[in-house]
Amino acid sequence: MVNQMNVEMVFDIGNAVCLVGTVLLIYAIFKNRNVLKGFQPIGSLLTFIAMSFFEFNYYQMCMWKSFLFSLPTVALWFVTSFYSIRNWFRNRKKKRDTGLDIHL
Repeated sequence: MVNQMNVEMVFDIGNAVCLVGTVLLIYAIFKNRNVLKGFQPIGSLLTFIAMSFFEFNYYQMCMWKSFLFSLPTVALWFVTSFYSIRNWFRNRKKKRDTGLDIHL
């Protein structure tokens, strides 16, 4: 049988590492916002949805450190999804207006 405290510790460490990666990604985006143009809208949205499910699970299981560590990651993927989808719609409008063929 696995000890619940060990499971929580592993999740906490994993989410702390994810938090460091998120902070580095946010720093790269602040330096150059064109980085967001390379993100796929569907992939970003699916990642945001998955992270939201993880966040909800941490809340239900009262894993407060994991919940707090992963909040910035969920926020990052929300913003990334928003901008990716917005850029996708803008590109589709340009395609419609100019007749250019633009793919996802």
